[in-house]
Amino acid sequence: MPSHIKVENNVVVQCLSYLPEIHDGDWREAIEINPNCIPNRQMIGAHTFDLTKSPVEITWEVIDISVEERKQQLQSNLKFNTKEFIDNEIKKEFDGDHADITLIQDTITWYHQKVIEIDEMQTHTELDTYMLEN
Repeated sequence: MPSHIKVENNVVVQCLSYLPEIHDGDWREAIEINPNCIPNRQMIGAHTFDLTKSPVEITWEVIDISVEERKQQLQSNLKFNTKEFIDNEIKKEFDGDHADITLIQDTITWYHQKVIEIDEMQTHTELDTYMLEN
Protein backbone atom coordinates (compact mmCIF):
# COMPACT_ATOMS: atom_id res chain seq x y z
CA MET A 1 0.00 0.00 0.00
CA PRO A 2 1.52 3.33 -1.00
CA SER A 3 2.32 5.88 1.66
CA HIS A 4 3.06 9.54 1.40
CA ILE A 5 6.01 11.25 3.01
CA LYS A 6 6.82 14.88 3.61
CA VAL A 7 10.43 15.90 3.03
CA GLU A 8 12.12 18.99 4.43
CA ASN A 9 15.83 19.70 3.87
CA ASN A 10 16.25 16.21 2.40
CA VAL A 11 14.92 14.61 5.61
CA VAL A 12 11.61 12.77 6.03
CA VAL A 13 9.56 14.65 8.62
CA GLN A 14 6.20 12.93 8.21
CA CYS A 15 4.89 9.65 6.85
CA LEU A 16 1.18 8.98 6.31
CA SER A 17 -0.84 6.22 4.68
CA TYR A 18 -2.75 8.89 2.74
CA LEU A 19 -2.06 12.24 1.10
CA PRO A 20 -3.54 14.95 3.34
CA GLU A 21 -6.10 17.31 1.83
CA ILE A 22 -3.84 20.25 2.50
CA HIS A 23 -0.45 18.99 1.44
CA ASP A 24 1.83 21.97 1.26
CA GLY A 25 5.54 21.32 0.93
CA ASP A 26 7.40 18.44 -0.65
CA TRP A 27 5.09 15.41 -0.43
CA ARG A 28 6.16 12.26 -2.22
CA GLU A 29 4.64 8.85 -2.76
CA ALA A 30 6.48 6.02 -1.00
CA ILE A 31 6.31 2.25 -1.03
CA GLU A 32 7.50 -0.22 1.57
CA ILE A 33 10.00 -2.88 0.63
CA ASN A 34 9.20 -5.65 3.11
CA PRO A 35 11.94 -8.18 3.71
CA ASN A 36 11.39 -11.90 4.03
CA CYS A 37 12.36 -12.93 7.54
CA ILE A 38 13.09 -16.46 8.66
CA PRO A 39 10.55 -17.15 11.44
CA ASN A 40 12.09 -17.33 14.92
CA ARG A 41 15.54 -16.58 13.47
CA GLN A 42 15.14 -13.03 12.17
CA MET A 43 13.04 -9.97 12.90
CA ILE A 44 12.37 -6.63 11.28
CA GLY A 45 14.31 -3.69 12.68
CA ALA A 46 14.53 -0.03 11.80
CA HIS A 47 13.61 1.47 8.46
CA THR A 48 15.29 3.88 6.05
CA PHE A 49 14.01 6.03 3.21
CA ASP A 50 15.66 6.07 -0.21
CA LEU A 51 14.81 9.58 -1.39
CA THR A 52 16.68 9.04 -4.68
CA LYS A 53 13.91 6.75 -5.96
CA SER A 54 10.43 7.56 -7.19
CA PRO A 55 8.35 6.41 -5.50
CA VAL A 56 10.52 6.69 -2.39
CA GLU A 57 11.40 3.26 -1.05
CA ILE A 58 10.97 2.52 2.64
CA THR A 59 13.24 -0.41 3.39
CA TRP A 60 13.35 -2.41 6.60
CA GLU A 61 16.44 -3.81 8.28
CA VAL A 62 16.57 -7.55 8.96
CA ILE A 63 18.05 -8.45 12.35
CA ASP A 64 19.31 -11.94 13.04
CA ILE A 65 18.20 -13.46 16.33
CA SER A 66 21.01 -15.39 18.00
CA VAL A 67 20.64 -18.85 19.48
CA GLU A 68 21.32 -17.34 22.92
CA GLU A 69 18.55 -14.75 22.48
CA ARG A 70 16.10 -17.46 21.48
CA LYS A 71 17.12 -19.62 24.43
CA GLN A 72 16.60 -16.69 26.81
CA GLN A 73 13.17 -16.00 25.33
CA LEU A 74 12.12 -19.66 25.57
CA GLN A 75 13.31 -19.83 29.17
CA SER A 76 11.53 -16.59 30.00
CA ASN A 77 8.26 -17.88 28.51
CA LEU A 78 8.70 -21.17 30.35
CA LYS A 79 9.26 -19.34 33.64
CA PHE A 80 6.19 -17.14 33.14
CA ASN A 81 3.91 -20.06 32.27
CA THR A 82 5.24 -22.25 35.09
CA LYS A 83 4.87 -19.45 37.62
CA GLU A 84 1.31 -18.80 36.45
CA PHE A 85 0.47 -22.52 36.81
CA ILE A 86 1.94 -22.68 40.32
CA ASP A 87 0.24 -19.41 41.35
CA ASN A 88 -3.12 -20.82 40.24
CA GLU A 89 -2.51 -23.98 42.25
CA ILE A 90 -1.52 -22.00 45.36
CA LYS A 91 -4.55 -19.74 44.91
CA LYS A 92 -6.72 -22.75 45.72
CA GLU A 93 -5.58 -22.42 49.36
CA PHE A 94 -7.09 -18.94 49.50
CA ASP A 95 -10.31 -20.03 47.76
CA GLY A 96 -11.19 -22.69 50.34
CA ASP A 97 -9.68 -25.61 48.46
CA HIS A 98 -6.35 -27.35 48.93
CA ALA A 99 -3.30 -26.89 46.74
CA ASP A 100 -1.61 -30.03 45.54
CA ILE A 101 1.88 -29.63 47.03
CA THR A 102 3.17 -32.70 45.18
CA LEU A 103 2.00 -31.22 41.88
CA ILE A 104 3.75 -27.95 42.71
CA GLN A 105 7.00 -29.74 43.58
CA ASP A 106 6.80 -31.89 40.45
CA THR A 107 6.16 -28.78 38.35
CA ILE A 108 9.21 -27.02 39.81
CA THR A 109 11.36 -30.10 39.10
CA TRP A 110 9.97 -30.27 35.55
CA TYR A 111 10.68 -26.53 35.09
CA HIS A 112 14.34 -26.89 36.12
CA GLN A 113 14.78 -29.87 33.78
CA LYS A 114 13.35 -27.86 30.87
CA VAL A 115 15.61 -24.88 31.62
CA ILE A 116 18.64 -27.19 31.52
CA GLU A 117 17.36 -28.83 28.33
CA ILE A 118 17.00 -25.45 26.62
CA ASP A 119 20.34 -24.24 27.93
CA GLU A 120 22.13 -27.24 26.41
CA MET A 121 20.84 -26.49 22.90
CA GLN A 122 23.43 -25.05 20.52
CA THR A 123 21.64 -24.55 17.18
CA HIS A 124 18.53 -22.97 15.74
CA THR A 125 17.50 -26.39 14.44
CA GLU A 126 17.53 -27.82 17.97
CA LEU A 127 15.44 -24.88 19.19
CA ASP A 128 12.99 -25.27 16.28
CA THR A 129 12.55 -28.96 17.15
CA TYR A 130 12.03 -28.13 20.81
CA MET A 131 9.37 -25.55 19.92
CA LEU A 132 7.53 -28.05 17.71
CA GLU A 133 7.58 -30.73 20.38
CA ASN A 134 6.61 -28.56 23.34
